[in-house]
Amino acid sequence: MKKLLICFSAVLLLFACNSTPKGVLSEKTMTDVLYDMYLADACNTVKGNVANIDSAKRQSYRYILHKYNVSVADFDSSMVWYAVHPQTQSDVYDKVNLRLQALLKDVNAGKYKQIIPVLTENDTVDVWPMSRRFDLTAGTLRNKVLFHFDSNQFKKGNALLLTYKLKLNKTDQASGNRLKIKVTYSGKTDSLVSYARKDGIWRHYRVYMPISNKLTLNSIDGSLLECSGNDKHQSAIIDDIRSYRIAYANAKKHNQSDKSWWQKLFSK
Repeated sequence: MKKLLICFSAVLLLFACNSTPKGVLSEKTMTDVLYDMYLADACNTVKGNVANIDSAKRQSYRYILHKYNVSVADFDSSMVWYAVHPQTQSDVYDKVNLRLQALLKDVNAGKYKQIIPVLTENDTVDVWPMSRRFDLTAGTLRNKVLFHFDSNQFKKGNALLLTYKLKLNKTDQASGNRLKIKVTYSGKTDSLVSYARKDGIWRHYRVYMPISNKLTLNSIDGSLLECSGNDKHQSAIIDDIRSYRIAYANAKKHNQSDKSWWQKLFSK
């Protein structure tokens, strides 16, 4: 009986040493989450999101935590708990490192090949072709940033979601600062204008432009911060420019009035 109690106590002690308290992620879940986060950081770097790394991290991490059904509070608590248990923390990072090394070995061996994205329902692809930042300063006479998309970049029933940050200083001498988008079809043209506020505050702008699912698209042309008075100096910064091509499984969906899905998707 005494030996049985000793064995039972040993099992309980072993269990206690290998478990985490309530609200703290298990070693396996913590390893999975951190592994995905390291991969997300690498992907954002490869995609050129370094200039906006904080925003990219937030979006990536939010998706990863949702994937594992983990709340931000539980993840933060887990990071604190593992920090005060260095041996367990070291074990987790060792497992993450081993998985990353195994992935690198597979990549170098040619196990993974580049995959051309296939548009699916609500799929989004950033097709912005130029720099993501433009500084229109007092010494610059340019009054707009032009952009262009060919017909082969968008299909019938797609949509364009253009997002950017803009700081338009009060010292800017131009007037009527605005974004313009013109969609040219065979025999028809659609256009959209969005005006900017001149208050010296960083503001986020999102402009949604649906593409007809019946007409043949020729091109999409536009200008960021077009204004009146080409001879006037500007004082503005445009940053983090993204132009998302949105594809729908059912092309008619973009004509519906409810756009809450993309508003949520691109919320900061």
